[in-house]
Amino acid sequence: MTAWKNPDPQNIIQQLNNALKQKQTIIIIGSCTVDYHGRATSTLELGDRVILIKPDGTTLVHTSSGNQPINWQPPGSSSQITIDNGLLKINTTRKHPQETITIKLYDLHYIIITSLKDINELVLFGSESQMRDQIVNEPTIIRHDLKIIKKELATKYGIIDIFGEYTTTNELIVIELKRHRANLDSVSQLNRYVSLKRQENPNQTIHGLLIAPSITPNAKNLLEHTYKYKFKKIKPPNKLGTNRE
Repeated sequence: MTAWKNPDPQNIIQQLNNALKQKQTIIIIGSCTVDYHGRATSTLELGDRVILIKPDGTTLVHTSSGNQPINWQPPGSSSQITIDNGLLKINTTRKHPQETITIKLYDLHYIIITSLKDINELVLFGSESQMRDQIVNEPTIIRHDLKIIKKELATKYGIIDIFGEYTTTNELIVIELKRHRANLDSVSQLNRYVSLKRQENPNQTIHGLLIAPSITPNAKNLLEHTYKYKFKKIKPPNKLGTNRE
């Protein structure tokens, strides 16, 4: 990583263009204007901002607040860095649709050029997909005779998380998973799936099971007393292990 404080544009231009060619990451902090031309037109007047140019062409312009860039270009965009009347100028162009961001830097505070090595992808812990995989890998946490028929079963009403069978009774079960507290909408969703499966299998008993860390009182009443389904408290697994109760 190489960094410069208050660099002269003339002294840094070659390093910046070399960084673009070598697909390095460029971070620029400075006072700039930003003009956008494409499907619309916009101008951002002079202010201190953080500019990030990534190896894949992504270009982001951040202000001092918020987590979203004030302006940006997506992966696949191309950048050109030049000197214009003594000012550092960045043109970032997207071809489809044709869009251009022009950044003029009137005062350079910091420039950082670095090569980031990161081959790993984000692993989300505590997701419904992890809850599903936990049950699929160990169905006995639901019942000793549960056999998984299909996970993520597509229907006209959406995706059934788990469709299974109790092998000792040959009864079918629809399992709906929620990573947060289950509510009335969760119960209604489960009921749609169970009703559909009962229509498709009129000669079989089909149960409904809602799994979540907790459930609202009204939802529990609707689930157990109106629809005669069951609730099981299971928390999404975390990085260290499972969280079932």
